[in-house]
Amino acid sequence: KMGGAGVWRSPGGADRAARCAGADLRMPTGGAWREEETGEEQVIVSWNGGGSGPVEASRQGFSISSNSGTIEFSAQHLHRAFVLRERGSPDLRQWFAVASERSWLCGVDLFSRATRTCVGPRVDDLAAEVEDWVGADLSPRPARGFGLEFEFVAALDPAGRGTIQDVAQCAQGVDPGAFAEWEFERDGSVKTLGTEDAAFLGAPASEKSGVPFEVKSSGPLSGEAGFRSTVRMLAGLRHMGVQAGPSSGLHVHVNVANAKAPGELLELDGVAAVWAAYAQHQLVINEMFSPGRVVSVEIRKYANPLFLGTCGLDNGDTNCQRNPCPCLRRIFHGLHAYVRKGRHFGARHAKSFCNRVFGGSWFSGSVCDERWPKERYFQLNLVPLGRLGTVEFRGHSATHSRERVARWAQFAVAFVEYFGRGKGKAQVLKRFFGNESADDDWAELQRAQQAATHDDLFNLEMSALMAADSKDFYRERMWEWAEPACWSPPKQVDGITNAQGQGVLKVARQAGTKYFEAKVGAPGSDA
Repeated sequence: KMGGAGVWRSPGGADRAARCAGADLRMPTGGAWREEETGEEQVIVSWNGGGSGPVEASRQGFSISSNSGTIEFSAQHLHRAFVLRERGSPDLRQWFAVASERSWLCGVDLFSRATRTCVGPRVDDLAAEVEDWVGADLSPRPARGFGLEFEFVAALDPAGRGTIQDVAQCAQGVDPGAFAEWEFERDGSVKTLGTEDAAFLGAPASEKSGVPFEVKSSGPLSGEAGFRSTVRMLAGLRHMGVQAGPSSGLHVHVNVANAKAPGELLELDGVAAVWAAYAQHQLVINEMFSPGRVVSVEIRKYANPLFLGTCGLDNGDTNCQRNPCPCLRRIFHGLHAYVRKGRHFGARHAKSFCNRVFGGSWFSGSVCDERWPKERYFQLNLVPLGRLGTVEFRGHSATHSRERVARWAQFAVAFVEYFGRGKGKAQVLKRFFGNESADDDWAELQRAQQAATHDDLFNLEMSALMAADSKDFYRERMWEWAEPACWSPPKQVDGITNAQGQGVLKVARQAGTKYFEAKVGAPGSDA
């Protein structure tokens, strides 16, 4: 239970009290983390800013502050996103998420079947399974075009065959009609579970081998028909045997500018509003993901949050994947210049608009003419505007849970609809594009990002475009409730010991280039 001041108390003993120990936290230069255990009270971790002045960590409109320079975080803050700064200072500006030692394994889907099978269940059983989900009010609405890309690992078959052709043929054998709108390709970036991760989860050795692949919709999906196709495809893969490990992502494309795909096309200032709205609610959205998508530097670099820190404007030579803030500021300046000019073009100018936003001219080739530029590595990616007429939501982890896939696809479509052409569009344009100065509006968007709440995002109009219980599903992180990896205490800290035999917790800076160390008890101990 939670004791006074949010400190975790456990009458059941130290084993449970320590289950949230070993926080993996982003920290600014000069700070120091420490972990404490006092009797039955377990404080996960505390932060000291390197001085004695007042410090503040804020989350969704409330703050945890300290006059002494030290802030304590407890179990109630697990997997929550904060912004850290010296109290009263206009400068931040670091975000971090409170997480346990192996939080990136929370939400991992082990193989749905240990050994791959190419023989499907009875047709009637599959059909009934699909219909059960179709009746669950999770279809994206309205019928705006969307596309899905899943990164999975297929289980090995008894003969150990491992080509992508084997996987595709096997899936067709399970349910010949399920994959008419889907295509398979090999994906070398996807990894199976490592030895330590498998051991932590108590998973068998078979979880460490498989065939990495990507399955994606071959054309635009929409509405109930698109939802039905997705559910049927996932049912077939689950029966065949697939894993969604820590490195696997789910990408959702939503149509905004393709006249050949379903959905009312957006004016291009609506695209600017969608981007700014995502930035405004970024820290709220971070809490809608499995924690590995935000606490792991290695995973996060392929889908950087739109965190608006204190930084200068990119001049074109910044590596956006490693140092996202200046690039985000450049994107905002490009969007701001377009909106303020007042000459709003239609969707057929999406590619020129995209290039202009990233710093090019209306008529010269630039970022959006490239297939894989580093500027695409953001949770909300505008680069596909030029090629597909879509915006891409890259932040979610891959999963073979039909509920999580359906709710996230429904959210992405609703987000574009509400902020791209609904009531939210006018509010965003007025608030974040109303000044002549892009720097003034950037500062306003920064303030809004730090104050945004779950209730702000899931307002009545936005919520009307989703299942009625999605607000609580994401607020309460319901997918974690039955996941032991989300709550189990680490048995050691990264398997690392120092000369004194104490565990060493690696705490990564946001740039991912250095580590700070904090002693958190002997390896194998509850601490």
